[in-house]
Amino acid sequence: MKFGVLFLPSIGPSGTENTGENYNDMVDDMREYAVLLDELGYDAMFMTEHHFEVEGYEVNPNTLMWAVDLAARTERIKFGSLGMQVASWNPVRLAEDIALADQLTKGRFIAGLARGYQKRENLVLGANWGATIASPDKSEANARNQRYFEEALEIMKKAWTQETFSHDGEFFQIPPAGIEWTHPETTKGVENGQLTEVGLTPRPYTKPYPPLWQVISNSEATVRLAAENGETPLLMMQQVETARELFNVYKEAGAKVGNDLEFGENTALVRDTYLADTTEEAREDFSTYAADTWLKWLAPYGFIEAMKKPGEESIPYNMDTVMDRLSIVGDPAYVTGRIQEFRDELNLPYYILFAYNAMPKDKVMKSLRLFAEQVMPKFKD
Repeated sequence: MKFGVLFLPSIGPSGTENTGENYNDMVDDMREYAVLLDELGYDAMFMTEHHFEVEGYEVNPNTLMWAVDLAARTERIKFGSLGMQVASWNPVRLAEDIALADQLTKGRFIAGLARGYQKRENLVLGANWGATIASPDKSEANARNQRYFEEALEIMKKAWTQETFSHDGEFFQIPPAGIEWTHPETTKGVENGQLTEVGLTPRPYTKPYPPLWQVISNSEATVRLAAENGETPLLMMQQVETARELFNVYKEAGAKVGNDLEFGENTALVRDTYLADTTEEAREDFSTYAADTWLKWLAPYGFIEAMKKPGEESIPYNMDTVMDRLSIVGDPAYVTGRIQEFRDELNLPYYILFAYNAMPKDKVMKSLRLFAEQVMPKFKD
């Protein structure tokens, strides 16, 4: 198995004043975590990407810049986004930036993509192409978001793999019609003085392009899209039974396009993961320091509601629910047993620990060390 750590980069709990000084402190901490993870043998470090979060919970608008910075301070660990909100980006610019980050890190970038669920970012940054958000309903807005994501991914793959390319779709015409181009040194993508194609510079260091990951909550359609495009589906909220169903969907959808995989192959799962010397200490720490993020920030977006079991009408909104239904919080022996369950039931090749830098740094570092020293060796390839 491989192991990574996903940080939700935060400047502090609810009510923390959003100042330059505490942002700088967070930057220093992230750099320190990156060096530690590299030394401990983790395979990758990821961050979430969100925009306009002046509340201080997820203050990272650009994981590409983070990847370049952190790669320069480490030796071998990979860096990635989980995930870049595609509807907030122009796909050509996103393809350019991913290619450049891949070049600057010499292939140590994982391009995690997401459809985006927050109106504040998608509808503002994606206003020029009428962006909408992903949602669990069957609304036209959700369908439009899915179509945009599919078209954007098609454009990015063209940009990465073709010397020059054009595109004519629902959301984008690339290049727009009627652009005159008469520079005498230009011979590619020009016909009769008209620009007909454009090309990406640079193209990715990794051929044909960096590993693509897809952040998924419960959408079978997105799982199928990931399979069709060879993306690694990263499941976030699922119980083992639901994850098994979605991994089967991924396997079956991949086979239809000639991508024959074993069950569980090329998949990943993320869980809040926190360790201490005893399970009692771990649960107390997690309840104390992660409650603000979970109950004040994530719960209103529906993250606790998503933990309901089939047939349940309601679910308690408290940290016991979070720890008992989603998170893996305990001593090394308990955590090892839970990882073994995922390995046995899902044939899971990649496990991601969700960590909270808003917790005291010494506790986070101890948790990461305990996992690396007492859990990882039992599963490492």
